[in-house]
Amino acid sequence: NAWIFWLAPPVLWLLLRRWFHHRDRCRLDPAYARASRAARRYHQAAKHDKAEAWKVYLADRFDLKAKAVTYATVARMLRDQQVDPKLIQDIQNHFEDADAARYAPDGTPAPRRPSTRALVQRLERAIRLLVIIPCLLLPITGQGVTPDERFAQAMEIHASKPDEAKPLFTEAALGFEAEQAFFNAGNSWFFAADHGRALANYRAEESRSPFNTELRQSIAFIRSQRADVVGIPHGNAKGIRSWAHPFAKLSSFWIQFGRWSPAIRGGLLALLYTAGWLLFLARRAVGKRIPRRIWIALGLAALLLSLSLVTTQLLPAEGVVIQTTEARLGPGYAYGMAYETLLHAATEFQWIEVQNGWVHAKLPDNSKAWLRETACVRVP
Repeated sequence: NAWIFWLAPPVLWLLLRRWFHHRDRCRLDPAYARASRAARRYHQAAKHDKAEAWKVYLADRFDLKAKAVTYATVARMLRDQQVDPKLIQDIQNHFEDADAARYAPDGTPAPRRPSTRALVQRLERAIRLLVIIPCLLLPITGQGVTPDERFAQAMEIHASKPDEAKPLFTEAALGFEAEQAFFNAGNSWFFAADHGRALANYRAEESRSPFNTELRQSIAFIRSQRADVVGIPHGNAKGIRSWAHPFAKLSSFWIQFGRWSPAIRGGLLALLYTAGWLLFLARRAVGKRIPRRIWIALGLAALLLSLSLVTTQLLPAEGVVIQTTEARLGPGYAYGMAYETLLHAATEFQWIEVQNGWVHAKLPDNSKAWLRETACVRVP
């Protein structure tokens, strides 16, 4: 049954491919994410109250308040998106039937209309088709300027007209971020003098390109230029004892290894797993056994890779300050200042949670504070 181990990785990829695509599109397309959330909430709520689930679905789908959902509001948005008039008429009938059922005398027979579930399915097909078609036609028209072209235009005038180049760098950076070209986005933000966003994109690329020397140099340069030196861990102090030095190196290596992309570490684990089985089958084919020390080495390597993947899932996300901001003791301006001075761009922290537009941050010295969400960016 060794063929099972060859088929397992591609079968697993085929099973997870749709979920990965859905997750990535939700992250890059807020409209698609809102639509997916609306459909998911509808199917959950429809089990208990279909009428309320219908209003909540429309509110989520069109970014409205549930109490403000009316036919006039929904119809105007549907016409703007050029939805089939017959579908709009069916939705109008549904609203009228709901009003009739609420105010008509008891015993009045209800007309036979499409169910809310059928209307939701038709809305999903109609609106998503309209969203997908422009996305498919956009590359064909070729009328837009690519991020690379915008970056090249900015570089041409950067030396002579830096003020005019800055918005071009910003536009290029946003385009690179949409394409998940984080290294190029980081370079664009750097030339736009936004070191916070540049560092966030460099950190995102660091997990995918851990051996990129130029990338590591860029990260080190931004860290050396930032205004705040908040919380250098005590383990990095000059007075560290000699016996602790190897452990500090080991800890630094483990942290750096944990920043590798989960895809790279997962690929290494799969490669190690497959190599172990191939070695086992090859040795058994010639009538020999694998020495115990080799099994121990392979097992330890697989264990370390598995532990690093589990540790990454348990650790909180990381964030970077992108503009000067105050740090508060709680999520609001009513709380006192956590530090005597403000925090500046490119300060890194652990992103714990978000409450009412404030991010609960853990800084490198293990102190905690609350930062305005608009002044921070989460590392992709």
